[in-house]
Amino acid sequence: WNVVQPVMPEPGGGGDFDWSFYDNFLGNFTAVGIEPWITLSHTPAWAVDPEVECGAVGNECWRYPGNDVDWRTFVREAVGRYGPGTSYDVHNWEVWQEPDYNFNGSPDEYVDLLNAAYEEIKDLEVTMGPMTVWAPNTCFHPDNPDRRERFHAAADVRLFAPLESLRTVTTLGTRPVLDLARAAQVAHELRAGLQQLRPEI
Repeated sequence: WNVVQPVMPEPGGGGDFDWSFYDNFLGNFTAVGIEPWITLSHTPAWAVDPEVECGAVGNECWRYPGNDVDWRTFVREAVGRYGPGTSYDVHNWEVWQEPDYNFNGSPDEYVDLLNAAYEEIKDLEVTMGPMTVWAPNTCFHPDNPDRRERFHAAADVRLFAPLESLRTVTTLGTRPVLDLARAAQVAHELRAGLQQLRPEI
């Protein structure tokens, strides 16, 4: 987000997004038949409460934006530009990457972020075509070793509680019900790919 909208938009303006870098970057993949998997992340400094420590450097913040509307607008603009039916035809959207390590908000704030993106993408899906929203995998935080467990706990309570069978594959990260079939499909594909490398799996 901080790359495509580094400056606060003017009130009532169109958002002042500059997609040129990612148009070129993603175009390199689609030109050879590879569908990119896009991660939505990194809040621009202007979108965060100035009293809050960003946790990063320059124009990049590892925090939940102060205004939910700004995040939702970015998500809709990104999906509208690169989603199904466009020349990029992206169907998979990940919300942040390793949030237990490089997201300085709370676990509940991350789930808020994920839910907001999910709602916007699923709304666009009606006219654009099927898409899957993913929560990312997590990693071990050396300075705060229980942080990963707190992120998993928040996701379990608010996203995965109705689906006991999905708890063992939480890193697939789909929100329950609408994306469950896609999660099962990807799990099957991953297992099939691993079996080609390791037949004993």
